[in-house]
Amino acid sequence: MNPAFSVVVFTTVAGAAQGLVVTLALAVLAGMPLAPGFLGMSLIVAEAMLLVGLGASFGHLGRPERAWRAVLMWRTSWLSREVIVLPAFIAVVALWWLALR
Repeated sequence: MNPAFSVVVFTTVAGAAQGLVVTLALAVLAGMPLAPGFLGMSLIVAEAMLLVGLGASFGHLGRPERAWRAVLMWRTSWLSREVIVLPAFIAVVALWWLALR
């Protein structure tokens, strides 16, 4: 098996960022005391990682300039589903960061 570099980057970076956000959310829900500066900075790092992952997923397309069309095949393509769900997750993380401010 020899996956494309963009798939490796997307899987690793976006997965790590999602894990970071879920861990932070669980810590907050469990009532663990987190420094506001740490939480805010961690969310910024996660946001940057998610954007890199999304860019890598677009880079996996044969013609990146047609990336907007990836959304059209959402019923059959996992790439289409990730192109829809990942920006929604990025928006949720951004809203959480804004709520801290």
